[in-house]
Amino acid sequence: MTTYRKFKKLTLATSLTAALLSLSSSLVWAKTNLPDLKSELQIMSGIIKTAMTQGESKNGIRLRGLDVTYLSDQGVVFELTSRAQTRHLSFSFDGNNEFVVAPELPPIPPIQKMGDDEHNVFIELDEEHWSEEVEEAMRLASGAMNEAREKLRDLNQQEREIAWEQREFKRRLRDIEFEMRSADSQRKSQLEKEKSELEGEIAELKKRGSNLDKYSKQLEAEQKQQAEQKLAQRKQQYSEFLSRFEDNIATTLCKYGNGFKALPSEENVTFVLSNLGSAQNRGSEDRIYVFKNKDIQSCVKDKITLKQLLSNADAYMF
Repeated sequence: MTTYRKFKKLTLATSLTAALLSLSSSLVWAKTNLPDLKSELQIMSGIIKTAMTQGESKNGIRLRGLDVTYLSDQGVVFELTSRAQTRHLSFSFDGNNEFVVAPELPPIPPIQKMGDDEHNVFIELDEEHWSEEVEEAMRLASGAMNEAREKLRDLNQQEREIAWEQREFKRRLRDIEFEMRSADSQRKSQLEKEKSELEGEIAELKKRGSNLDKYSKQLEAEQKQQAEQKLAQRKQQYSEFLSRFEDNIATTLCKYGNGFKALPSEENVTFVLSNLGSAQNRGSEDRIYVFKNKDIQSCVKDKITLKQLLSNADAYMF
């Protein structure tokens, strides 16, 4: 009888748990209409693509890809693969993880007119030829940096060889001076001649070494100056890229954010700039922006400004 009561209680508890889980699932479904949200995200993806690829400024954001997903009770996540380009400046990193600025590039080709249908906005970019020219310019710029590094390595090798020769000549000079202490006059005369020749060789090596050292320091100074200029360009372009991206995103959210009708107001809209790295070096870090949907809707209704929307967002590298 006791066993039956325990079994009955266990069955009741299991049934209650299943009912609660079913109720919870129903509440989640009622909270977020996933089919409607999916349809809205298709439209918003097209709008975001357009916002990222069209703008009045010639310093555009080159959008390579956009993926979107939804995380229950958290919100929408847009992952963007992008590349910053300007009309006359592009940046990259070479195989030694050193910053490279390409020489003057051809203008970015015009963006084709977009078309739309009932549910989606599409945009087509014919940039294959332009991208090839960018890559060629990058290759040439990287090659120039490699050539400069090769010159420095060659100079360092020559300096090591001169230092070795100097040590060898000085050793031979010491041997001659030691032998001269006990040499007869005839042998001493020969040694004096050898000593004079060695001293001339040592003087010539010192002169070569001094010239190499001077040229090496000059080349290093030039490389340092170029590196500082390139880093400054990189920081400026990186800053302009992020500023342009943030302005576009905030403007788009404030203008079209009411398209997130099926997204609960307490959830978020997140943008991930994939593998953006930092202004100093290349890396796999992402730049992440997390906007509260309630802030987006407030901006849509002009209750907060674009600037306030951006300042309320969480932005970080990960």
